Amino acid sequence: MKISYNWLKRYIDLKLSPEELKDKMTFAGIEVEAIEELGRDLRQIKIAQVVKFEQHPNAEKLSVCQVDDGAQTLQVICGAPNCKNDIKVAFAGIGTQIQDFKIKKAKLRGEVSFGMLCSEDELGISNDHDGIMILPEDAPIGTDLASYLGIEDTCYDVEITPNRPDLLGIIGVARDLSALLKLPLNLPESKLNESNEPIEKHLSLENEVPELCTRYTARIIKNVEIKDSPDWLKKALISVGLRPINNVVDITNFVMMEFGHPLHAFDYSLINGKKIIVRKAKENEEFPALDEVTYKLKKNDIVIADEKRAIALAGVIGGENSHITSTTKDIVIEAANFLYSSIRKTAGRMKISTDSSYRFERDITDEVAELASIRACEFILDIAGGKLLKGKLDSFPSPKELRKVSIRPSRVKKVLSIEITSKQIKEYLTALGLNFKKEVEDSLEFEIPYNRKDLTREIDLIEEVIRLNGYNNVPTF
Repeated sequence: MKISYNWLKRYIDLKLSPEELKDKMTFAGIEVEAIEELGRDLRQIKIAQVVKFEQHPNAEKLSVCQVDDGAQTLQVICGAPNCKNDIKVAFAGIGTQIQDFKIKKAKLRGEVSFGMLCSEDELGISNDHDGIMILPEDAPIGTDLASYLGIEDTCYDVEITPNRPDLLGIIGVARDLSALLKLPLNLPESKLNESNEPIEKHLSLENEVPELCTRYTARIIKNVEIKDSPDWLKKALISVGLRPINNVVDITNFVMMEFGHPLHAFDYSLINGKKIIVRKAKENEEFPALDEVTYKLKKNDIVIADEKRAIALAGVIGGENSHITSTTKDIVIEAANFLYSSIRKTAGRMKISTDSSYRFERDITDEVAELASIRACEFILDIAGGKLLKGKLDSFPSPKELRKVSIRPSRVKKVLSIEITSKQIKEYLTALGLNFKKEVEDSLEFEIPYNRKDLTREIDLIEEVIRLNGYNNVPTF
């Protein structure tokens, strides 16, 4: 999983350098496998201006451009349909490395080219490959693209252990670090502005497999405008290795990275019968997925279906037959949870690995689905507009009560061989999101948040106290 240094700073006021933070994460039990300096490749790309644009004399679909990169004017051959005079472009000169190839001097149909005008797709910024990247008129010629776009960042590639699904989102990592570094945690507060039009008039839900789909929620937003995401959202996704697609899909991915809980958006107009059915697949049922592959399903796979067909392979990948496009107007936002072992079997057998399956396979919690849904809908209303219908569809067959676990300060002292007060224990554990309930003699009772499935016994709480107090403070004999 990838974590952005700048994204973490949304929730905690980090003063540590990226390298110092890496050491702290390792100390906190978050294994950092690699660290990457983002924007490095884009520093080679310069903002340039097309000062002269002519038809290639020997090729109908090529043009000959004179390009000013702030240091010199160079000839570049370009085949993009949107190239024209006076535009600001992303220019890669000779010797620049783009993905797996290096730009070289080339002759195209008799004309020499001293570089390349790049598309967003070629630069890894988005999936847009219909033409070259055109920058605003005030973009300063000669400036490197990384500085101009402000996407310089540090990305940590971390391994999350199976017993810590709370760390599958950046907020969870920020909470752990805030407790470890004794920094305030600034969490987003979401509030929905619903219309008076009830969702039940437009959509129904049937969960045929409550033992496999432990929660399924759906909300509808009407009259959204599908367009490019704002720059801040694009930058955030790029920083963790996700390519921007459109505002609605980008928001679902952003919230997934925040909360560690995957979401999916359907085009409401493509749902037959205006009914969502969570069911088992039929043996050899065909499912056309978003990766442009049609899969044959087995009867134990879970699908999200309408009255005619499967429209998503639950917890793994969406369907090509119901996804968001530029013409989508009304959307359904799914926030659900599925039995992790079922998702693991399906994804493994079909050799599909997605950001969604990675999280569902690690036994995330039913309750976070609602938080993620609210957050996503709030963002969509703000960025894509539209009207949120009143209420939600919610199949939640077996809600659980919050678990309570007690810890004895005397036991902590015996394990650590040092004195730690009840006040310190309260501070450590509440910083991790636990809710202190009561103190009775030599016992502190805490309510465990849903996403800390690893905290079930007193020794688990003691281990958290040890971790936050510092492993180096435990005496060795």
